[in-house]
Amino acid sequence: MKILVPIIAIVLGIVFSVAFLFKGSENDAALEAQQSKIEQREEVAQQEAAAEEKQADTVVAAKAEQKPVVKVETIDGLHVVVPEVAEAVSLGSDKPEDGYKLKVDFTSWGSGIKTFTLTDYKRVTYPYNEPYSVEGKLESATGLTAYPYAARSIRVNGQYVALDTKQWTSSQIRDTERGQEVTYSVIVADGSNNPVVEIQRVYTLPKDTYSLELQQKVINLSGKPIDVQFNQYAQGDVIDDGAAYLGDKRQFVTAYFPASDPLRTRIVTYDGVQDRRTLVKAFQDAAADNAPTPTGIWPNESSIEAGSTLAWFGSENRYFSVVTSADVPIDTTQTSKVKPIVEVFPNIQTIVAPSYKDDSATPDTGRLVIFGMQSQTVQLQPGEEQNYDISIFAGPRYSKLFKQAPYEAMAFDEMVRYVLGCTWCTFQPLARGLLWFLTAIEAVVRDWGIAIVILVLFVRLILHPLTRRSQINMMKMGKQMQALQPEMEKLKKKYADDSSKLQGEMMKLYKEKGVNPFNMLGCLPMFLQMPIWVALYAMLYYAIELRGQPAFYNVFHYISTLFGSDWQFLANLSSPDRFITLFENQKPITLLFVTLDYSSINILPLLMGVVFFFQQKFTTPPAATDQARQQQKMMKFMVFLFPLFLYSAPSGLTLYILASTSAGIVDSYFVRKHVKELEESGELFKPRKSKPSKPGGIMDRMQKALEEKQKGMQQKGQYNRKPPKRK
Repeated sequence: MKILVPIIAIVLGIVFSVAFLFKGSENDAALEAQQSKIEQREEVAQQEAAAEEKQADTVVAAKAEQKPVVKVETIDGLHVVVPEVAEAVSLGSDKPEDGYKLKVDFTSWGSGIKTFTLTDYKRVTYPYNEPYSVEGKLESATGLTAYPYAARSIRVNGQYVALDTKQWTSSQIRDTERGQEVTYSVIVADGSNNPVVEIQRVYTLPKDTYSLELQQKVINLSGKPIDVQFNQYAQGDVIDDGAAYLGDKRQFVTAYFPASDPLRTRIVTYDGVQDRRTLVKAFQDAAADNAPTPTGIWPNESSIEAGSTLAWFGSENRYFSVVTSADVPIDTTQTSKVKPIVEVFPNIQTIVAPSYKDDSATPDTGRLVIFGMQSQTVQLQPGEEQNYDISIFAGPRYSKLFKQAPYEAMAFDEMVRYVLGCTWCTFQPLARGLLWFLTAIEAVVRDWGIAIVILVLFVRLILHPLTRRSQINMMKMGKQMQALQPEMEKLKKKYADDSSKLQGEMMKLYKEKGVNPFNMLGCLPMFLQMPIWVALYAMLYYAIELRGQPAFYNVFHYISTLFGSDWQFLANLSSPDRFITLFENQKPITLLFVTLDYSSINILPLLMGVVFFFQQKFTTPPAATDQARQQQKMMKFMVFLFPLFLYSAPSGLTLYILASTSAGIVDSYFVRKHVKELEESGELFKPRKSKPSKPGGIMDRMQKALEEKQKGMQQKGQYNRKPPKRK
């Protein structure tokens, strides 16, 4: 029965994740080669603009000085002045020795971002060990091409001008004391080519940080008052983590100041996390039913307190996130000084389009998601400018990093969640405590694989009294019930027509033979261990500390290099062990609960199946009833089923379960030995001498309830007894 411990833990992990698992060209080439594609994009942009116009804020806000609003006139022939030469540039570096955490590649189209590349993190799927990119260009089947953070459009006196389908002028990269910066700019002119508006965007990437600063402003060059409204893209889908065997775990996070906290002393994400699949399905269902388009990630009035203020929003996968926020000083330590993003862009738009690689007519087609941000309409006097500064974070979901300023003040640590289905049922404090202890062990032994094995021994040691008592009770109960089987069969035949009397006589038999009915609750201690198992499961799956980390000092890789090969066995504890690589690229098959990847032969899940078999063989007590025999047959089937479910699981998780189950076999050996000694000495059937239950305690109440039940059954049996027939 001890096999229930890992099995129940895994079952709970699977059940918790079911809610989340139902199913729902470079633009920098020559302008001539891109013309047809640009026309498609402009047509889509115009269609979107018409929809936006209905939602746009029609209130024209005066500047801080409360100047009177002037009625403006239509300007004919508004267009973007396209530069003769437009270049794509890069900030930062993907080489650690250069001191940058990011390399950001830009495009001249809309001055957007092509890729965020993380310097300190490598790919854990093929091609291995290349710098990891967390987000990039998005293309849809409808012709929409979106670059994250590209300028999308501007309205001048109510007239729409597309910005993302035009190339921008870029300055030379400038090295500063903080890092590097580049300026992109574009001019919007009238039909006579007189400048009307200039838009400047300055990207600054400081060294040793995952934050990219974007200072942008709109300048009135017309000589007359004009109304302007600026619209840009934010982040889109982050790249899916290919090693996530539980499927697509991408989510969107909205962090907000609760309406009940007017002083803005705290930022929360409670009820602000949305699963990507759920969001996309809502848009698909609305399109299929010709229903109004959903509001997207914000406002989320159905679950978030009305009147709350959006502080920032992010896209995340299993390990990384991209967050958009208002410009925040890097030394900010007070949450009340964090500027909400909606004070810069009041309208946050969610755009869901068919994926470029899929057929848009297919009901289950893939989708891309990108967010737009729309400003309020403001009136600018001649020479006046309006700022739209934001900050962009692209990096790991790492608690140690988020304890630093300004991330701590912005409550970024709320993005670190060890969750399988729901937050409370995966015991977050316990998961964090276990990760802290695992990290402390690794700091001593300098290897995560060995640290996991030591963690197994530690958890086993802590739970040993509980598991030992549970196993002894179950084994003892099994043998006692087996020994009593002949007498129980006699009672069943004798009182076949009187169930109340039968139960009373069985209780009497248990008492005479020293069988404690409370031993039937032998599985209860196992269920008390479930919080630890579930927290461990979630922690080992989501802990970025294990990502890309080898086990056992990477000895298998070093052995393979002697023969001129690159053995990937246990080279990454956050992905399958890859004992034998069959295909370099992943070959996923989506099952009901998990995604099975057959690109490699993974040995740990297979060994785990063997160990499960022997553990069940050694620890399962003899079946005393037909029902027990049926349960044991089902458990034998589960022994072979769960290695299949865990075949593509992270090797860190399978290593823990394999080590824990192996240690359980050793533990059960001594338990069986102890029970055998009790049986040979005749102590097995003697009533156990126990301390009197505490008056009013739970055991005392249970004992009294059981005694009352016995008396009631005996009295009922006597009351229902038929009088003897007269001769």
